[in-house]
Amino acid sequence: MVFPMTSGESSLYSLINSSVISLGNREIELQTILSQLDCVIYVKDRLGCYTYVNERAQDLFGTSVDHIIGCEDSDFFDSEVVKELKCNDRRVIEFGETIRREEKMVVKSNGETRIYQSVKQPMRDEQGQIIGLYGFYIDITQFKQTEDTLNQIIKHLRLATHISGVGIWNWDIAQDKLVWDDQMFVLYGISKENFRGVYEDWSTNVYPKDLKRTEEEIQAALRGSERYLSIEQRSDYGN
Repeated sequence: MVFPMTSGESSLYSLINSSVISLGNREIELQTILSQLDCVIYVKDRLGCYTYVNERAQDLFGTSVDHIIGCEDSDFFDSEVVKELKCNDRRVIEFGETIRREEKMVVKSNGETRIYQSVKQPMRDEQGQIIGLYGFYIDITQFKQTEDTLNQIIKHLRLATHISGVGIWNWDIAQDKLVWDDQMFVLYGISKENFRGVYEDWSTNVYPKDLKRTEEEIQAALRGSERYLSIEQRSDYGN
């Protein structure tokens, strides 16, 4: 699964992109900027040897910058990781692809397994020939852990609502877009095929004698007269 970049990460990517390309022109200034970014940045030649890394790379590689330059991935990572890295590098070097993907890697400085959003793309000379590649790793471990926790909560919520017979819905009033979970279709006896996702799908299935009172309560809630919307109504299930 590819983890989409946030607006902040996109800005970071643009900065790295422009900085690495002009690295040779203002090397000292740009190295200072790149060393302060909270991600690992690197440049490789066509043979896969590192020609530049920023200071953040020291934690990942478990050694100093001086001991990384001129080395290959096989000097730092196990064979399975190296095989995948070389495969992706080849796609960038030979075909000019830009690759964005998630990668699990062991941080050499502390032995932790971290999840990174990896981006790598070709580096070209003035004639447009590919002379290497450059990329960066953004640590997204905390985000992935939060995502996993949220997925577990959603899973448990769905199980609880299914057992208790409770339906969950969301209504975007401005767009008149109605979203139901599976239990709502069961409660109202509507098939997903016949559900258009609009307010009318719900209102036409409310018991006629309850509809006027129910809509008045909805309007009161929209005006702010009621802090919470709590409605008791019958559905016209089966009619």
